[in-house]
Amino acid sequence: PLNNTVAVDAGCTLAAVQAEAAAAGRLFPMSLGSEGSCQIGGNIATNAGGTAVLRYGPMRDLVLGIEAVLPDGRVVDAMKALRKDNTGYALKHLFIGSEGTLGIVTGAVLKLFAKPASDAVAMVGLDDIDAALRLLHHVQARAGSRLTNFEVICAGEYDLVMALPKRLHDPLAARHPWVAIVELTDADPQAPLEDELAAIVHGAMERGIVREAVLAASKAQAELIWEIRHSVTEANVNAGLTFSHDTSVPVSRVPDFVRGVERLVAERFPAAKPVFVGHVGDGNIHAVVVLPREAASATADVDALAAAVNATVDEVALSLDGSISAEHGIGRSNRARLRAYLDPADFALMQGIKSLFDPKGLMNPGVLL
Repeated sequence: PLNNTVAVDAGCTLAAVQAEAAAAGRLFPMSLGSEGSCQIGGNIATNAGGTAVLRYGPMRDLVLGIEAVLPDGRVVDAMKALRKDNTGYALKHLFIGSEGTLGIVTGAVLKLFAKPASDAVAMVGLDDIDAALRLLHHVQARAGSRLTNFEVICAGEYDLVMALPKRLHDPLAARHPWVAIVELTDADPQAPLEDELAAIVHGAMERGIVREAVLAASKAQAELIWEIRHSVTEANVNAGLTFSHDTSVPVSRVPDFVRGVERLVAERFPAAKPVFVGHVGDGNIHAVVVLPREAASATADVDALAAAVNATVDEVALSLDGSISAEHGIGRSNRARLRAYLDPADFALMQGIKSLFDPKGLMNPGVLL
């Protein structure tokens, strides 16, 4: 605990690491919907993100040391618990986000943080995505580093969640074009976060940024708010034929991205419905294009439609100096998109690194490059 680190095997589940950290009075802040089954090795190989990136950063920011096995059997033993180590190339960063193409991550030293002892959660209704950015800046200016999560959901996505068979209770009295979820946390158990968040939200309402707000009055109500957020994947699968995108743009360009996708999807795919959910505080917005299931039946038709939809969303993201993958990675299905996205010099460097580490192409062939 004094080092605020934990050494783990790559096969540990994220939930197990979270539990061990909590037992030591610490926090491992990575949080994903699949945390009960996903493993640390995979989190590192994909540079996983999650809902707390705004405060703690992605997996790359949470890894201090790595152990990895190279294709020729050599072991890279860099399991150091050092916050500062300026001794040449930071090789660990080559493995983080490499998707298993350079070697197999077998262990890691991870950063831990003070365990939050108090928290406050609010769900608010907004008129548009521009109001979400104004609210983000309003909260950041007043809560500082206590702002841990800031999520947004558009009305179309929210409606899909509310239509699920499990019939979640809607905390809000009215429907709004956009909804934001705001969470503050603090290691001080006496921190008056509920009062602070209430004052911040009230100030935002006075400024016309927020139209309606609900502050969680109990743990159960906070869990309901987060269940709504974490149910979007289930809702999208239930809605029809969906194509989900993991886009990031500069935070200030998020409204331009949303409007650009809405415009081009309406022009090119009249039967489609674009919906949005994401971590607006770090510019990561998931644009999900929903079509009727009968829009494509054969696999080839689905693949062709997916390529056309992906190209449309990518076109908007690239026009705003964005990325086609903020946290989900490339894998096999997005290799062509990566090649179209990357500068040729960048792509050639990546190929050179791959050849240096894995000249025989043994590691995860057909992935990433």
